[in-house]
Amino acid sequence: MAIPHNYKAVLDLFDKQPDEIKWHFENFADLISRTLPYDVAIAYLFSRVEYAHRSTLYCGITKRYATDAILTQEIITSQHFTRKGFRTAFQAVFGETIQAPLLQLIKSAEKVRDTGMHGVVTTEKDGRQAIHDIFQYATGFNNFVEGVARFRPFGKLKGFKGRKQSIDNASSRLILKGLGFSVR
Repeated sequence: MAIPHNYKAVLDLFDKQPDEIKWHFENFADLISRTLPYDVAIAYLFSRVEYAHRSTLYCGITKRYATDAILTQEIITSQHFTRKGFRTAFQAVFGETIQAPLLQLIKSAEKVRDTGMHGVVTTEKDGRQAIHDIFQYATGFNNFVEGVARFRPFGKLKGFKGRKQSIDNASSRLILKGLGFSVR
């Protein structure tokens, strides 16, 4: 898809996203329609990207290792993930590295986010590019994770695990610790 040239084109870009992406970023259109600075929308988008990243780890662990869902959620929620830390955790959980083209898309958008979040003025063009890249990343990441683990993190995640029975908390703690997570 082409880079949007104004805010109406940004809305059009959003409207053309798959339903699961629109659902995941449900407040985006409202933010853009209010003609707030793109930095506000980008901050929102990244909060949702980070939510999807945590959900990816949670779903991957509970699905692949049958860990206790409540304990796993507590551990994932308590972790501080840097960008590199998420990639390392992803590798530990799934045994795969995130594809380079996806990383490039998100890194490009992160530069714009970081600039805006640190009080430096960003251009509207850069903001529109970052929004475009985030949507491309979300779609690509969904496709990648579906190929690796058969679920799509930028979506509703209903039924991602199946009927697999969870193991006990003690065993779950050992698995989470073995995967590199801080376990209390």
